[in-house]
Amino acid sequence: VLVVDDSQTVREALAHVLAKSGFAVDVAGDGVEAWNLLREADYAALVTDLEMPRMDGIALIEKARADEVAVGLAIVAITSRDSRQSRERAQEVGADRLLSKPIDPKQIVEVLFSLLSRDGSK
Repeated sequence: VLVVDDSQTVREALAHVLAKSGFAVDVAGDGVEAWNLLREADYAALVTDLEMPRMDGIALIEKARADEVAVGLAIVAITSRDSRQSRERAQEVGADRLLSKPIDPKQIVEVLFSLLSRDGSK
């Protein structure tokens, strides 16, 4: 799983929760760093914040979905702005789910296991 958030606290917290649940986790501080990692390794899932510097989550999701690198990639978008507009935009560009911050650790794990088992991954 690749976790992308410009907040170091959020990245570390999510990485810790996911690692405790058995996921191998890498982290990135923004969309540009995440895109480089996506191009280098084969990830089953991407968990990305929507609002970040350099390349935001929407642009990252769009880029990933338009490239062969994201075939089968489960994408969970996270945001502090749980508006209908954010939810619709995230779904438009290819996010499988949108979760609101603060993230419930149990929920993110359940969502990832559900998405990955649906695709036959993990």
